[in-house]
Amino acid sequence: MIRRPITLEDHSAAWLLIAQPIHARIAYELAYEWGVPPFARPQPSKTLLPTILRHDDGWREWEARPEVDQKTGYPYAFTEMPPDVAHRIWEASIFACGDLGPLSQYLTAAHFIHLCQGGDSATTAEALRFLRDFGGRTDRWLAEWQQAAPATNTADVAHLALGYLRMFDALSLWICCAGRKEPFEFDTPEGFQVIFTPFPDGKIHVTPWPWLVPRLEIQLTACIVPARVYTDTDELASVEPNERTLAWSIIDRL
Repeated sequence: MIRRPITLEDHSAAWLLIAQPIHARIAYELAYEWGVPPFARPQPSKTLLPTILRHDDGWREWEARPEVDQKTGYPYAFTEMPPDVAHRIWEASIFACGDLGPLSQYLTAAHFIHLCQGGDSATTAEALRFLRDFGGRTDRWLAEWQQAAPATNTADVAHLALGYLRMFDALSLWICCAGRKEPFEFDTPEGFQVIFTPFPDGKIHVTPWPWLVPRLEIQLTACIVPARVYTDTDELASVEPNERTLAWSIIDRL
């Protein structure tokens, strides 16, 4: 879950809570029309695009009843999850992509392995177990996909697809996690640079333009809860949340 601080019209403090599968949907919408030359279409699109859409599906059960950090009393943000809970969610996400085939499971697992290796808990027993278990499985999933069509299903194609998953995931998080004010430069998996410049009215100017359509309109619905210390998950669940729609227009001309 993304926990984003805001100030309401009555000047009270609140949080916008954005579910991880919603953030994944934004990543998918950003990926779907990507590919104006010299930018390449994310490939293999029939597997990669639905994987981007569904790579956080393991969060769905947890998001239905978000937990509270007993140390702070705040709803957990995705960067604050206890390692055992995070790894359980990652595992559920990997297996949720099983019907998309071995490449999808390879991509999802490799994505979470990267997050695990870069996290604060990377040396814990739980993290080492996750890395050991799924490091071996990613190798087997990749090999299974390659064996199905050795001429086209190469390791280079798989690694480039993983780069796209990670890029669109990061781009969606950049949009969803905060009200951005400063330009940000993204590097594509092929080494191109794309600059995203936000404006107060919800417009984001992008140059050079990488999409097949002249503009992108994206939006999501977030829950609003008071920003306060909650005694436990039950208290948070008892709050009747309001909803707010966040919308952005991504454009190539001001």
